[in-house]
Amino acid sequence: MQRSIVEYFYEPDGPTPQRCGYCKSENSSISNGMWAHHMTCQDYKDLIDRGWRRSGKYCYKPVMDRTCCPLYTIKCDAPAFQLSRSQKVVLKKLNRYLELGSTKLPESFALKLASPKPKMQIGEASAKVPRTVRP
Repeated sequence: MQRSIVEYFYEPDGPTPQRCGYCKSENSSISNGMWAHHMTCQDYKDLIDRGWRRSGKYCYKPVMDRTCCPLYTIKCDAPAFQLSRSQKVVLKKLNRYLELGSTKLPESFALKLASPKPKMQIGEASAKVPRTVRP
């Protein structure tokens, strides 16, 4: 059976205020912390579920009512996550930027979008749509 090995820092007068990593205010960030020399996945999950955070091997829990910038955890069920349409658009722009170095469409693609497709007339069959022939 695996066990977690942690080193908890107890301060009898309460946690010492530190410089905030978000707003950079002096003596305004207050949290309890410990070094996790070895931690099982289940123990880590239990801490995260209780509002703890991690930076490397250092685990800490902000004192929400006394710290300058309260940290709220937002969880996402990753296997069930579905991208929204706007997220897909942003992802396509990012991929285009990474591939081409620009978020603008290539000229050849832009020309395809700009040229109007001929409209079909009523009763005209499309080559892509198979017709049903009845005997």
